[in-house]
Amino acid sequence: MQIVVLVSVGMAIALALLDHGFLIPYNGVLGQFVLVIVVAIYAAGIIWLRRLAHFETPQRLLGAWPQESAAAASRSPA
Repeated sequence: MQIVVLVSVGMAIALALLDHGFLIPYNGVLGQFVLVIVVAIYAAGIIWLRRLAHFETPQRLLGAWPQESAAAASRSPA
C-alpha cells in the first residue's frame, strides 16, 4: 500500500513541477473545493485499502501445543 501512496504523491509533485499549466483549474475557489473533494475520496480509498489489508489470525485448528496440553494434564488432579 505504501507503493500506491508514494507513486500517487510522486506523480502529483512531478505534475506540479513539470506541467503547472495542467493545474490552473485548481487556482480558483471552485477548483480548490473540487481538489478537497478529490483528496477526501483518495484518503477514504487509502483507509479502505488499509482495512482490507488487515485480517484476523484464524484460531488454531488442532488446539494448543503438545507441551501446553501435557502441562495442563499434569496440573489437574486425577
